[in-house]
Amino acid sequence: MLGALLAGCGGGAGGGGAESPPPIVAAPQISTQPQPQSVPDGAAASFSVAASGTGLAYQWQRNGTDVPGATSTTLNLAAVALSDDGARLRVVVGNAGGSVTSNEVRLTVTPVAPSIATAPAAASVTAGQTATFAVVARGSAPLGYQWLRDGAQISGATTPTFATPATAQADNGAGYSVRVSNAAGSVTSPVAVLTVVAAVSAPQITAQPLSTSVVVGGVVTFRVVATGTAMLAYQWRRNGVAIAGATADSYTTPVLSASDTGAAFSVLVSNAAGSVVSADGVLTVTAAAPTSPLAGRAWSPAVQLAGGVASQPLAALADDGRAVVVSATQQTLPAFPFLLQTPIVVLGEPGGAGAVRWSAQQTLASFGTRSGASAPTDLRVAALRVAPNGRALILATGNGGGCPGSTADTSTSCRFVAVLDPVQRTWSPWDVVAPLAESLRGDILSVALNDRGDVALYFPSSAVPDPVARVYWRSASEVGFRVLNITGQPFGPQLGELTLDDAGGLVLATQVVQGGTTDIVVWRGSVAAGFAGPAVADTRASPATLRALRTGRSGRSFLLWTQDNGSGTSLYASRFDAAATSVQAQDMGSALLAALPQQPAGAVGDDDVLIVPRYISDIRNPMTTCAMLRWPFAGAASLLDAPAPCNLPQNASTDWASERGGNVLSHGLAFNWATYDAALNRQVDASIDTSAVASGPGYAIGVRRPPSIGSSKVALSRSGIGLLVLTANLDVWPTPATPNGDGRPTVANLWATYFK
Repeated sequence: MLGALLAGCGGGAGGGGAESPPPIVAAPQISTQPQPQSVPDGAAASFSVAASGTGLAYQWQRNGTDVPGATSTTLNLAAVALSDDGARLRVVVGNAGGSVTSNEVRLTVTPVAPSIATAPAAASVTAGQTATFAVVARGSAPLGYQWLRDGAQISGATTPTFATPATAQADNGAGYSVRVSNAAGSVTSPVAVLTVVAAVSAPQITAQPLSTSVVVGGVVTFRVVATGTAMLAYQWRRNGVAIAGATADSYTTPVLSASDTGAAFSVLVSNAAGSVVSADGVLTVTAAAPTSPLAGRAWSPAVQLAGGVASQPLAALADDGRAVVVSATQQTLPAFPFLLQTPIVVLGEPGGAGAVRWSAQQTLASFGTRSGASAPTDLRVAALRVAPNGRALILATGNGGGCPGSTADTSTSCRFVAVLDPVQRTWSPWDVVAPLAESLRGDILSVALNDRGDVALYFPSSAVPDPVARVYWRSASEVGFRVLNITGQPFGPQLGELTLDDAGGLVLATQVVQGGTTDIVVWRGSVAAGFAGPAVADTRASPATLRALRTGRSGRSFLLWTQDNGSGTSLYASRFDAAATSVQAQDMGSALLAALPQQPAGAVGDDDVLIVPRYISDIRNPMTTCAMLRWPFAGAASLLDAPAPCNLPQNASTDWASERGGNVLSHGLAFNWATYDAALNRQVDASIDTSAVASGPGYAIGVRRPPSIGSSKVALSRSGIGLLVLTANLDVWPTPATPNGDGRPTVANLWATYFK
């Protein structure tokens, strides 16, 4: 800029005659140099220069580089940051006679200690609610936060907002403050006092008396669970008539006879704020217990599989009851990341004559890798599958270990697969699923494995605009995976299911946005030949929603989805068995849709009949109703209601398991268990006393669920052998004599028990 100015000041030729010499312009001189500045973070800074001369031009420079637009005698910086500390500033002054550069001066930016702009406010909540405290602080970034309760640090409370756990009356009067700190110092906010007010409410029943079946000569205990302000009073009634002396939260009948069948038991619960009457628990008295292969079974003693575990376990069973259990041990580190989780696997066998055998725990990193590289140290398990013959697959994510473009300290992750030999019970080395980690942005949605070791994986498109989903598959004799890319507009398929039969037949059903609506699209093929198609299953213009795809071991498939049939939402279905069979939609009707759970479990049995355990569960009414949907591959669907009782808990996906024959094994929050026999269409070995302190019919491992139980997983094999795996803060399992075991509030161990 100064050069251009100097060039423009020269003389030019006249219109005639002799040229006049250009006037001599003196170069500028700086009379007052810029001065160094020291200002706090966020403040303004100003640098000035004074110079003499004519036609002066100015250009300020920072660290030797021109500052755009800084062409006056003063350089004003509106708000400096810590990153500006140490900047070197000068100015070049020029005219037609030359230029001069000022002294270079430094800008010093000092951090600003934190201050409280808005202090946490006092809070008042009702017992059982949470309270939230917040602070607004100023000062140089980064600001660190540490919340305090009554002056003591709260572990993990390191953000500007803190929400308490559910409060109790004992929390009334607690004082909460926060210490804000940075490199310049720290400040602690004023104390905000928490007020916890006791809840006052009329009684409400949270667990109704359960309808119960018992054989002649037995007794039954009916129980109710109610909430409300103490003290609660109880009065049990039989067929609406008060029972003398029955004034507790439970009532045990006298010895029962056949004439007692059909009696209805209810309870009136009251306090000073009001009263409520429970639903009836209806009694059924039978001459003999039903005959069922599930009857008479018991749980083996609980066995500790591993200590110091952190994650929810995964568990699966082969047809003969052989088990694979995956979890992760946890170790505390003195520095970041402070916790180290190590995935492990344990193998189990139900054994004979009451014997149960469990292997020692094995770390997943000990499998090694096919490439010879060390297995990733940060393996994270994504899925576990066990085939009918006991072959198993673990899908995991990790960095390094032969993952292309990845090292142990990068964010690039690959998917890894290891397969268990069903005879030798040894794991193959880890194989990388795909050559590029970028091709697996979506979370794993469907994993399939058959007896001979064929593997198929479905990854949906990611939640961000991503038009591609992917299927990976390989045969038992292959190491590398092949890939099918599936596109949609603007997203690739997300919801979808992938199945694999015993012969290696592949079926994929997905929701795909295309042509202005959402279609159900089916790809079919085989592990040997790959996929053909696709075929659109729904032919209506209205959007469709995938409900389930189930394929039997023979390859016969049942596809369920919902769609508007012109009169409202209805259940649609299609049955097909080979690539040559067309995928034809069949309207099953809205009544059948209303009878199914939102995500049907179920499976295709060995007789090619789709069997779906059906239940109705409502959070406002914990009673459940069991039934069985049976749909032969050739024939009409039928829905069979099961007689009472039905105590199968449905409040969490880990509470129950079914197998392809339709039988169900479940356990509930009270640690009671129940079985459903699909052939008899009724519950067998149901819990009778749902809150016994120690052992009793229907109680898993003979004890009430201790409060230290964490996560759990139930599995059931085709042969009727069951498995319950859970984490518990116990080193010694509870017994009827010591029902609470030895609770360890900070240590969770992995436990397992067989039902056989």
